[in-house]
Amino acid sequence: MANTRPTQSGLNRVEIITTGEEVIHGELVDTNASWLSEQLASMGFQIQRRSTVGDRLDDLVNLFLERAAIADIIIVNGGLGPTVDDLSAEAAAMALGEPRIIHETWLNHLESWFKERGRQMPDNNRKQAYLPQSAQIIDNPYGTACGFRIKLSRAELFFTPGVPRELRPMFSEQIAPYLNTHYTNKPRFLKRLHSFGFSEARMDQRLGLLTKPTGLTLGFRAHLPLLEIKIMAEGEEAERHAMSFMGSLPDDIMACVVAQDDEHIAAVVGRALLDRKLTLATAESCTGGLLADAWIHYPGSSAYFKHGVICYSNDSKIRECDVPGPLIDQFGAVSAEVAKAMAMGLRQRANTEIALATTGIAGPDGGSPEKPVGTVGISLATPSNTYTQLVRLPDFGRTAIRRVTVMLAVDMLRRYLFGFPVFGSFEIMKTISTDVIS
Repeated sequence: MANTRPTQSGLNRVEIITTGEEVIHGELVDTNASWLSEQLASMGFQIQRRSTVGDRLDDLVNLFLERAAIADIIIVNGGLGPTVDDLSAEAAAMALGEPRIIHETWLNHLESWFKERGRQMPDNNRKQAYLPQSAQIIDNPYGTACGFRIKLSRAELFFTPGVPRELRPMFSEQIAPYLNTHYTNKPRFLKRLHSFGFSEARMDQRLGLLTKPTGLTLGFRAHLPLLEIKIMAEGEEAERHAMSFMGSLPDDIMACVVAQDDEHIAAVVGRALLDRKLTLATAESCTGGLLADAWIHYPGSSAYFKHGVICYSNDSKIRECDVPGPLIDQFGAVSAEVAKAMAMGLRQRANTEIALATTGIAGPDGGSPEKPVGTVGISLATPSNTYTQLVRLPDFGRTAIRRVTVMLAVDMLRRYLFGFPVFGSFEIMKTISTDVIS
Protein backbone atom coordinates (compact mmCIF):
# COMPACT_ATOMS: atom_id res chain seq x y z
CA MET A 1 0.00 0.00 0.00
CA ALA A 2 1.36 3.44 -0.90
CA ASN A 3 2.54 5.77 1.81
CA THR A 4 0.22 8.77 1.71
CA ARG A 5 1.51 10.41 4.88
CA PRO A 6 2.35 14.04 4.03
CA THR A 7 5.21 16.02 5.44
CA GLN A 8 4.60 18.91 7.82
CA SER A 9 4.18 21.21 4.84
CA GLY A 10 1.28 19.06 3.66
CA LEU A 11 3.26 17.58 0.78
CA ASN A 12 4.88 14.19 0.32
CA ARG A 13 8.66 14.30 0.51
CA VAL A 14 10.04 13.43 -2.92
CA GLU A 15 13.68 12.72 -3.73
CA ILE A 16 15.66 11.71 -6.81
CA ILE A 17 18.74 9.48 -6.79
CA THR A 18 20.93 9.30 -9.89
CA THR A 19 23.47 6.47 -10.18
CA GLY A 20 26.56 6.16 -12.33
CA GLU A 21 30.29 6.85 -12.23
CA GLU A 22 30.01 8.87 -15.44
CA VAL A 23 27.54 11.21 -13.74
CA ILE A 24 29.39 11.64 -10.47
CA HIS A 25 32.67 12.31 -12.30
CA GLY A 26 31.11 14.92 -14.59
CA GLU A 27 31.56 12.94 -17.79
CA LEU A 28 27.80 12.99 -18.36
CA VAL A 29 25.45 15.88 -17.60
CA ASP A 30 22.51 14.67 -15.51
CA THR A 31 19.65 15.82 -17.73
CA ASN A 32 17.42 12.98 -16.50
CA ALA A 33 17.23 14.37 -12.96
CA SER A 34 16.40 17.82 -14.30
CA TRP A 35 13.64 16.39 -16.48
CA LEU A 36 12.25 14.32 -13.61
CA SER A 37 12.27 17.36 -11.33
CA GLU A 38 10.29 19.36 -13.87
CA GLN A 39 7.75 16.59 -14.34
CA LEU A 40 7.26 16.03 -10.63
CA ALA A 41 6.98 19.75 -9.93
CA SER A 42 4.34 20.15 -12.64
CA MET A 43 2.35 17.39 -10.92
CA GLY A 44 2.36 19.32 -7.65
CA PHE A 45 5.14 17.42 -5.89
CA GLN A 46 7.92 19.30 -4.16
CA ILE A 47 11.42 17.93 -4.67
CA GLN A 48 13.22 17.92 -1.34
CA ARG A 49 16.57 16.49 -2.40
CA ARG A 50 18.59 15.16 -5.35
CA SER A 51 21.51 12.80 -4.78
CA THR A 52 24.15 11.32 -7.07
CA VAL A 53 26.01 8.12 -6.24
CA GLY A 54 28.61 6.08 -8.10
CA ASP A 55 28.46 2.43 -9.13
CA ARG A 56 29.62 1.09 -5.76
CA LEU A 57 27.41 -1.46 -4.06
CA ASP A 58 27.95 -0.38 -0.45
CA ASP A 59 27.37 3.29 -1.30
CA LEU A 60 24.14 2.45 -3.12
CA VAL A 61 22.80 0.30 -0.28
CA ASN A 62 23.67 2.88 2.37
CA LEU A 63 22.10 5.72 0.38
CA PHE A 64 18.89 3.76 -0.26
CA LEU A 65 18.56 2.97 3.45
CA GLU A 66 19.36 6.52 4.54
CA ARG A 67 16.94 8.27 2.18
CA ALA A 68 14.15 5.68 2.54
CA ALA A 69 13.99 6.48 6.26
CA ILE A 70 13.23 10.13 5.43
CA ALA A 71 11.45 10.35 2.06
CA ASP A 72 8.02 9.21 0.93
CA ILE A 73 8.80 8.85 -2.78
CA ILE A 74 12.22 8.20 -4.32
CA ILE A 75 12.88 8.00 -8.05
CA VAL A 76 16.10 6.08 -8.71
CA ASN A 77 17.59 6.56 -12.16
CA GLY A 78 20.20 4.33 -13.77
CA GLY A 79 21.99 1.08 -13.01
CA LEU A 80 19.48 -1.29 -14.64
CA GLY A 81 21.62 -2.47 -17.54
CA PRO A 82 23.20 -5.91 -18.13
CA THR A 83 26.82 -5.09 -17.25
CA VAL A 84 28.83 -5.61 -14.07
CA ASP A 85 28.57 -1.96 -13.04
CA ASP A 86 24.75 -1.96 -13.18
CA LEU A 87 24.03 -2.54 -9.50
CA SER A 88 20.70 -0.90 -8.67
CA ALA A 89 18.66 -4.13 -8.44
CA GLU A 90 21.31 -5.88 -6.34
CA ALA A 91 21.61 -2.89 -4.01
CA ALA A 92 17.83 -2.69 -3.66
CA ALA A 93 17.64 -6.36 -2.66
CA MET A 94 20.43 -5.93 -0.11
CA ALA A 95 18.73 -2.87 1.38
CA LEU A 96 15.50 -4.87 1.65
CA GLY A 97 17.29 -7.85 3.14
CA GLU A 98 15.73 -10.21 0.63
CA PRO A 99 17.00 -12.35 -2.26
CA ARG A 100 16.84 -11.56 -5.92
CA ILE A 101 14.87 -13.90 -8.14
CA ILE A 102 14.29 -14.27 -11.85
CA HIS A 103 11.02 -12.54 -12.72
CA GLU A 104 9.75 -14.79 -15.49
CA THR A 105 7.49 -12.10 -16.95
CA TRP A 106 10.46 -9.89 -17.69
CA LEU A 107 12.66 -12.75 -18.85
CA ASN A 108 9.97 -13.61 -21.42
CA HIS A 109 9.90 -9.96 -22.47
CA LEU A 110 13.67 -9.97 -22.97
CA GLU A 111 13.62 -13.14 -25.06
CA SER A 112 10.83 -11.75 -27.25
CA TRP A 113 12.59 -8.39 -27.56
CA PHE A 114 15.73 -9.98 -29.00
CA LYS A 115 13.82 -12.50 -31.13
CA GLU A 116 11.78 -9.75 -32.79
CA ARG A 117 15.04 -8.11 -33.82
CA GLY A 118 16.53 -11.32 -35.16
CA ARG A 119 19.20 -11.46 -32.46
CA GLN A 120 20.33 -14.03 -29.93
CA MET A 121 19.95 -12.76 -26.37
CA PRO A 122 23.36 -12.54 -24.64
CA ASP A 123 23.53 -14.41 -21.34
CA ASN A 124 24.31 -11.26 -19.36
CA ASN A 125 20.94 -9.74 -20.32
CA ARG A 126 19.29 -12.30 -18.02
CA LYS A 127 20.59 -10.09 -15.22
CA GLN A 128 17.92 -7.54 -16.13
CA ALA A 129 15.20 -9.96 -15.02
CA TYR A 130 17.02 -10.75 -11.76
CA LEU A 131 15.21 -8.42 -9.36
CA PRO A 132 14.34 -8.18 -5.65
CA GLN A 133 11.76 -10.80 -4.70
CA SER A 134 9.13 -8.23 -3.69
CA ALA A 135 9.70 -5.94 -6.69
CA GLN A 136 6.69 -4.88 -8.74
CA ILE A 137 7.62 -4.64 -12.42
CA ILE A 138 7.24 -1.36 -14.32
CA ASP A 139 7.06 -2.12 -18.03
CA ASN A 140 9.58 -0.76 -20.53
CA PRO A 141 8.31 -1.22 -24.11
CA TYR A 142 11.30 0.68 -25.50
CA GLY A 143 14.25 -1.32 -24.18
CA THR A 144 15.55 -4.16 -22.06
CA ALA A 145 15.97 -2.40 -18.69
CA CYS A 146 13.16 -3.45 -16.36
CA GLY A 147 11.73 -0.71 -14.19
CA PHE A 148 10.47 -1.80 -10.80
CA ARG A 149 8.93 -0.52 -7.58
CA ILE A 150 9.71 -1.53 -3.98
CA LYS A 151 8.67 -0.46 -0.48
CA LEU A 152 11.64 0.23 1.81
CA SER A 153 11.15 1.70 5.27
CA ARG A 154 8.70 4.61 4.90
CA ALA A 155 9.40 5.16 1.19
CA GLU A 156 8.39 3.76 -2.15
CA LEU A 157 11.31 3.59 -4.55
CA PHE A 158 10.79 3.62 -8.31
CA PHE A 159 13.75 2.28 -10.31
CA THR A 160 14.05 3.67 -13.84
CA PRO A 161 16.43 3.22 -16.81
CA GLY A 162 19.11 5.78 -17.54
CA VAL A 163 18.39 5.99 -21.28
CA PRO A 164 16.17 9.08 -21.74
CA ARG A 165 14.03 7.57 -24.52
CA GLU A 166 13.19 4.70 -22.13
CA LEU A 167 12.91 6.76 -18.94
CA ARG A 168 10.54 9.42 -20.22
CA PRO A 169 7.69 7.24 -21.51
CA MET A 170 8.04 4.94 -18.49
CA PHE A 171 7.62 7.86 -16.13
CA SER A 172 4.90 9.64 -18.10
CA GLU A 173 2.81 6.57 -18.94
CA GLN A 174 3.21 4.47 -15.79
CA ILE A 175 4.88 6.12 -12.82
CA ALA A 176 3.15 9.51 -13.03
CA PRO A 177 -0.37 8.02 -13.16
CA TYR A 178 0.51 5.77 -10.20
CA LEU A 179 1.75 8.74 -8.16
CA ASN A 180 -1.34 10.79 -8.98
CA THR A 181 -3.57 7.93 -7.87
CA HIS A 182 -1.78 6.91 -4.68
CA TYR A 183 -0.33 10.13 -3.32
CA THR A 184 -1.79 13.43 -2.25
CA ASN A 185 -0.22 16.54 -3.66
CA LYS A 186 -1.00 20.21 -3.77
CA PRO A 187 -2.39 21.58 -7.06
CA ARG A 188 0.45 23.41 -8.74
CA PHE A 189 0.92 25.21 -12.03
CA LEU A 190 4.19 26.18 -13.65
CA LYS A 191 4.55 28.63 -16.53
CA ARG A 192 8.00 29.06 -18.06
CA LEU A 193 8.87 32.14 -20.08
CA HIS A 194 12.13 32.27 -22.05
CA SER A 195 13.37 35.84 -22.33
CA PHE A 196 16.23 37.45 -24.21
CA GLY A 197 17.58 40.86 -23.30
CA PHE A 198 17.26 41.36 -19.55
CA SER A 199 19.83 40.24 -17.00
CA GLU A 200 18.69 38.05 -14.12
CA ALA A 201 19.17 40.87 -11.60
CA ARG A 202 17.30 43.42 -13.70
CA MET A 203 14.40 41.05 -14.38
CA ASP A 204 14.14 40.15 -10.70
CA GLN A 205 14.06 43.85 -9.83
CA ARG A 206 11.37 44.65 -12.40
CA LEU A 207 9.09 41.73 -11.54
CA GLY A 208 9.57 42.33 -7.83
CA LEU A 209 7.65 45.59 -8.21
CA LEU A 210 4.53 43.80 -9.44
CA THR A 211 1.72 42.58 -7.19
CA LYS A 212 1.67 38.79 -6.95
CA PRO A 213 -1.34 36.65 -5.97
CA THR A 214 -1.11 34.58 -2.79
CA GLY A 215 0.75 31.32 -3.39
CA LEU A 216 2.62 32.59 -6.46
CA THR A 217 6.41 32.58 -6.53
CA LEU A 218 8.99 33.46 -9.17
CA GLY A 219 12.20 31.70 -10.11
CA PHE A 220 14.95 32.47 -12.60
CA ARG A 221 17.50 30.39 -14.48
CA ALA A 222 20.11 32.02 -16.67
CA HIS A 223 21.43 29.92 -19.54
CA LEU A 224 23.26 32.03 -22.09
CA PRO A 225 21.84 33.67 -24.07
CA LEU A 226 18.39 33.27 -22.47
CA LEU A 227 16.88 33.89 -19.06
CA GLU A 228 14.10 31.53 -18.01
CA ILE A 229 11.38 33.04 -15.82
CA LYS A 230 9.43 30.47 -13.83
CA ILE A 231 5.98 31.54 -12.63
CA MET A 232 4.90 28.99 -10.02
CA ALA A 233 1.47 29.00 -8.40
CA GLU A 234 -0.16 26.69 -5.87
CA GLY A 235 -3.73 26.09 -4.83
CA GLU A 236 -7.01 25.29 -6.54
CA GLU A 237 -6.75 28.36 -8.78
CA ALA A 238 -3.05 27.99 -9.52
CA GLU A 239 -3.35 28.20 -13.30
CA ARG A 240 -5.64 31.23 -13.21
CA HIS A 241 -3.33 33.08 -10.83
CA ALA A 242 -0.23 32.30 -12.91
CA MET A 243 -1.83 33.36 -16.19
CA SER A 244 -3.26 36.50 -14.58
CA PHE A 245 0.21 37.48 -13.36
CA MET A 246 1.66 36.80 -16.80
CA GLY A 247 -1.00 39.08 -18.28
CA SER A 248 0.16 41.88 -15.98
CA LEU A 249 3.74 41.89 -17.28
CA PRO A 250 4.79 45.22 -18.84
CA ASP A 251 5.00 45.46 -22.63
CA ASP A 252 8.79 45.84 -22.71
CA ILE A 253 9.19 42.60 -20.76
CA MET A 254 6.73 40.70 -22.96
CA ALA A 255 8.60 41.98 -26.01
CA CYS A 256 11.64 40.09 -24.68
CA VAL A 257 9.73 36.82 -24.15
CA VAL A 258 10.84 34.77 -27.13
CA ALA A 259 9.16 31.44 -26.28
CA GLN A 260 7.14 29.70 -23.59
CA ASP A 261 7.36 26.35 -21.79
CA ASP A 262 9.05 23.75 -24.03
CA GLU A 263 9.06 25.88 -27.19
CA HIS A 264 12.15 27.32 -28.87
CA ILE A 265 12.29 30.74 -30.48
CA ALA A 266 13.05 29.24 -33.91
CA ALA A 267 9.91 27.09 -33.74
CA VAL A 268 7.84 30.14 -32.78
CA VAL A 269 9.28 32.11 -35.70
CA GLY A 270 8.89 29.19 -38.09
CA ARG A 271 5.21 28.87 -37.24
CA ALA A 272 4.75 32.61 -37.78
CA LEU A 273 6.43 32.38 -41.20
CA LEU A 274 4.09 29.54 -42.16
CA ASP A 275 1.02 31.41 -40.96
CA ARG A 276 2.01 34.45 -43.00
CA LYS A 277 3.08 32.38 -46.03
CA LEU A 278 6.57 33.89 -45.97
CA THR A 279 9.81 32.22 -47.04
CA LEU A 280 13.29 32.64 -45.61
CA ALA A 281 16.93 32.45 -46.70
CA THR A 282 20.10 32.87 -44.62
CA ALA A 283 23.61 34.05 -45.44
CA GLU A 284 26.18 33.31 -42.75
CA SER A 285 29.77 34.17 -42.14
CA CYS A 286 30.72 33.96 -38.44
CA THR A 287 27.78 31.72 -37.50
CA GLY A 288 28.80 29.13 -40.10
CA GLY A 289 25.46 27.35 -40.54
CA LEU A 290 24.14 27.65 -36.97
CA LEU A 291 21.50 30.15 -38.04
CA ALA A 292 20.11 27.85 -40.72
CA ASP A 293 20.24 24.92 -38.32
CA ALA A 294 18.00 26.78 -35.88
CA TRP A 295 15.14 26.08 -38.31
CA ILE A 296 16.34 22.95 -40.10
CA HIS A 297 16.34 21.26 -36.68
CA TYR A 298 12.53 21.13 -36.94
CA PRO A 299 10.69 18.75 -39.30
CA GLY A 300 8.61 20.54 -41.91
CA SER A 301 10.83 23.62 -42.01
CA SER A 302 11.29 23.22 -45.78
CA ALA A 303 7.82 24.76 -46.13
CA TYR A 304 9.32 28.16 -45.29
CA PHE A 305 13.13 27.78 -45.14
CA LYS A 306 14.25 27.79 -48.76
CA HIS A 307 17.93 28.60 -48.98
CA GLY A 308 21.02 28.85 -46.80
CA VAL A 309 24.61 29.72 -47.68
CA ILE A 310 27.81 29.90 -45.67
CA CYS A 311 29.92 32.68 -47.13
CA TYR A 312 32.92 32.76 -44.84
CA SER A 313 35.46 34.23 -47.23
CA ASN A 314 35.24 37.57 -49.01
CA ASP A 315 35.12 35.79 -52.37
CA SER A 316 32.12 33.74 -51.29
CA LYS A 317 30.28 36.86 -50.12
CA ILE A 318 30.79 38.32 -53.57
CA ARG A 319 29.92 35.08 -55.37
CA GLU A 320 26.94 33.90 -53.27
CA CYS A 321 25.35 37.20 -52.20
CA ASP A 322 26.44 39.66 -54.89
CA VAL A 323 28.27 41.81 -52.33
CA PRO A 324 30.31 44.38 -54.29
CA GLY A 325 34.04 43.85 -53.85
CA PRO A 326 34.75 47.57 -53.41
CA LEU A 327 32.23 47.64 -50.52
CA ILE A 328 34.27 45.01 -48.68
CA ASP A 329 37.49 46.90 -49.45
CA GLN A 330 36.02 50.14 -48.10
CA PHE A 331 34.22 48.95 -44.95
CA GLY A 332 35.64 45.49 -44.25
CA ALA A 333 33.86 42.13 -44.22
CA VAL A 334 32.64 42.75 -40.67
CA SER A 335 30.55 45.86 -41.12
CA ALA A 336 26.94 46.98 -41.22
CA GLU A 337 27.34 47.78 -44.90
CA VAL A 338 28.48 44.27 -45.84
CA ALA A 339 25.86 42.59 -43.64
CA LYS A 340 23.18 44.67 -45.37
CA ALA A 341 24.51 43.81 -48.82
CA MET A 342 24.58 40.10 -47.94
CA ALA A 343 20.94 40.09 -46.83
CA MET A 344 19.68 42.14 -49.76
CA GLY A 345 21.73 40.23 -52.30
CA LEU A 346 20.68 36.79 -51.06
CA ARG A 347 17.02 37.79 -50.84
CA GLN A 348 17.11 38.62 -54.55
CA ARG A 349 19.09 35.53 -55.49
CA ALA A 350 17.01 33.09 -53.42
CA ASN A 351 13.73 34.76 -54.41
CA THR A 352 12.42 34.70 -50.83
CA GLU A 353 10.40 37.28 -48.97
CA ILE A 354 12.91 37.45 -46.13
CA ALA A 355 16.67 37.01 -45.76
CA LEU A 356 18.91 37.14 -42.70
CA ALA A 357 22.67 37.70 -42.81
CA THR A 358 25.42 37.52 -40.19
CA THR A 359 29.05 38.58 -40.25
CA GLY A 360 31.37 39.04 -37.32
CA ILE A 361 34.57 38.37 -35.42
CA ALA A 362 34.01 35.36 -33.17
CA GLY A 363 37.64 35.10 -32.05
CA PRO A 364 39.84 34.21 -30.44
CA ASP A 365 41.91 36.02 -33.07
CA GLY A 366 41.04 38.50 -35.79
CA GLY A 367 40.06 41.48 -33.69
CA SER A 368 41.50 44.99 -33.78
CA PRO A 369 41.14 48.13 -31.63
CA GLU A 370 38.49 49.42 -34.03
CA LYS A 371 36.73 46.06 -34.40
CA PRO A 372 37.51 43.84 -31.41
CA VAL A 373 36.44 40.23 -31.01
CA GLY A 374 32.68 40.22 -30.50
CA THR A 375 31.93 42.78 -33.22
CA VAL A 376 28.95 41.44 -35.17
CA GLY A 377 26.82 42.71 -38.04
CA ILE A 378 23.30 41.36 -38.59
CA SER A 379 20.86 42.33 -41.31
CA LEU A 380 17.22 41.45 -41.97
CA ALA A 381 15.91 42.06 -45.49
CA THR A 382 12.11 42.10 -45.90
CA PRO A 383 9.75 43.04 -48.76
CA SER A 384 9.49 46.62 -47.49
CA ASN A 385 12.62 47.43 -45.46
CA THR A 386 16.10 46.21 -44.62
CA TYR A 387 17.11 46.43 -40.96
CA THR A 388 20.79 46.31 -40.05
CA GLN A 389 22.64 46.56 -36.76
CA LEU A 390 26.30 46.46 -35.81
CA VAL A 391 26.85 45.41 -32.20
CA ARG A 392 29.68 44.56 -29.84
CA LEU A 393 29.34 41.44 -27.71
CA PRO A 394 31.58 40.60 -24.75
CA ASP A 395 34.53 38.37 -25.59
CA PHE A 396 33.07 35.35 -23.79
CA GLY A 397 34.47 32.81 -26.22
CA ARG A 398 33.98 31.81 -29.82
CA THR A 399 31.12 29.38 -29.23
CA ALA A 400 29.14 31.80 -27.07
CA ILE A 401 29.62 34.69 -29.50
CA ARG A 402 28.29 32.57 -32.36
CA ARG A 403 25.30 31.35 -30.29
CA VAL A 404 24.36 34.87 -29.19
CA THR A 405 24.70 36.13 -32.77
CA VAL A 406 22.22 33.48 -33.91
CA MET A 407 19.81 34.49 -31.15
CA LEU A 408 20.09 38.16 -32.10
CA ALA A 409 19.34 37.35 -35.73
CA VAL A 410 16.37 35.09 -34.99
CA ASP A 411 15.06 37.64 -32.50
CA MET A 412 15.22 40.43 -35.08
CA LEU A 413 12.99 38.33 -37.31
CA ARG A 414 10.66 37.47 -34.41
CA ARG A 415 10.28 41.13 -33.51
CA TYR A 416 9.56 42.03 -37.12
CA LEU A 417 6.90 39.33 -37.48
CA PHE A 418 5.13 40.11 -34.20
CA GLY A 419 5.20 43.89 -34.50
CA PHE A 420 7.81 44.68 -31.82
CA PRO A 421 10.65 47.16 -32.40
CA VAL A 422 13.12 45.23 -34.56
CA PHE A 423 16.14 46.52 -32.64
CA GLY A 424 15.96 45.46 -29.03
CA SER A 425 17.86 47.02 -26.14
CA PHE A 426 19.93 44.25 -24.61
CA GLU A 427 22.19 44.40 -21.57
CA ILE A 428 24.39 41.71 -23.06
CA MET A 429 25.71 43.94 -25.86
CA LYS A 430 26.66 47.44 -26.93
CA THR A 431 24.91 48.76 -30.03
CA ILE A 432 27.32 50.52 -32.39
CA SER A 433 24.83 51.41 -35.14
CA THR A 434 21.34 50.66 -36.44
CA ASP A 435 19.98 51.39 -39.87
CA VAL A 436 16.68 50.98 -41.73
CA ILE A 437 16.34 51.51 -45.47
CA SER A 438 13.26 51.12 -47.65
